[in-house]
Amino acid sequence: MKRHRALEFLGYGSAALGLGFINLSSIGAGIWGVKIHSLLYVGLFFSIGLLVSAFIAIFAPKTGRGLAVISLTGMGVVWIPGASSLIPAHDIFVRPFGYVVFAGYLAVVAFALFYPMRWRYSLLAYGLVIILAIVFAGATFTKRYLSGEYAYPAIVHFLWIPAPADSLVIIHDKEGVMDAELQKYLSSNGIYGTLKWQGGSGGTNAGHKVYVLMQEQLPEAKRLPFPREGNIIYAFDGAKWITLPSDAKTYPRFATLEPENSKTMLMEESINGGRQVGEAFRWPAR
Repeated sequence: MKRHRALEFLGYGSAALGLGFINLSSIGAGIWGVKIHSLLYVGLFFSIGLLVSAFIAIFAPKTGRGLAVISLTGMGVVWIPGASSLIPAHDIFVRPFGYVVFAGYLAVVAFALFYPMRWRYSLLAYGLVIILAIVFAGATFTKRYLSGEYAYPAIVHFLWIPAPADSLVIIHDKEGVMDAELQKYLSSNGIYGTLKWQGGSGGTNAGHKVYVLMQEQLPEAKRLPFPREGNIIYAFDGAKWITLPSDAKTYPRFATLEPENSKTMLMEESINGGRQVGEAFRWPAR
């Protein structure tokens, strides 16, 4: 009996301190301007409850275990939806520590439900926790997949000079992204002149590419939806935008070109709401 009490004290106490510390650290990020979800405070409150249950378990094991289950249920409002954070994105790498922490929560839930003996509905309760975690993670993966997160393209920029009017010349394309087949396709669709490499993002080995060709500064912001298949070309001749293929199927995800004085900026929004802004074109001052 003493052994059971000691193990419950160590199990509940270590979990409360470890998970509570991570919860508190997330709240502390608010100092740096990060938006804090109110559920984090709920999770912290129940982490304290779990710590209290560890001490109660020493003297009253049944009461301590009951409080531990209640506390872990309350902590679940943070940790079960937290399964979504384990789903990677094109610009989000999930560290192994994240999986270890989530596994730790599942482990202490199993400990509370099955030790020192299984309750009548322990299997049902634990199965529900697992199913909810899978639902949250699955919903996040599905949403990202359908939005094109896992087919994120490289975005390359070329300054489009109208001359020569009867042929297509490519210069400074050190990465070789404008291959012969693409040049032939552009010419067959009336794109002539000189294309001068300006830069890009996303890596030239990406499975999909967005080609941006511009002759001059755009008058207003322009969204660039990402292609579902192959590549897509957005060409601005100074008066209108040309999209090739004209019937290209696109994802909901997009980047945005925005005019900023003598620069055209490319804004890419991360899945977590962050923004990456870089210079795509620089134009002569007028």
